[in-house]
Amino acid sequence: MAKIILKICAKDTLRAMQIGEEIDLPNSRVRPNAVRVAASELKEKENMLFECSEKNTITSIKVRRVK
Repeated sequence: MAKIILKICAKDTLRAMQIGEEIDLPNSRVRPNAVRVAASELKEKENMLFECSEKNTITSIKVRRVK
């Protein structure tokens, strides 16, 4: 039986976050670069602001919605 693979859409995940919310996205599910690109696009197009950090983490990226 095949495993169901669920791929995270970085832009939709970030768009669904509430202001002040912080999440850890595992590198095995989504590339950190894709998260940064999605955050940049949302900043330009929808005026949403995010902080992305890989500091002190090896296998994930931390994202916090600021605005």
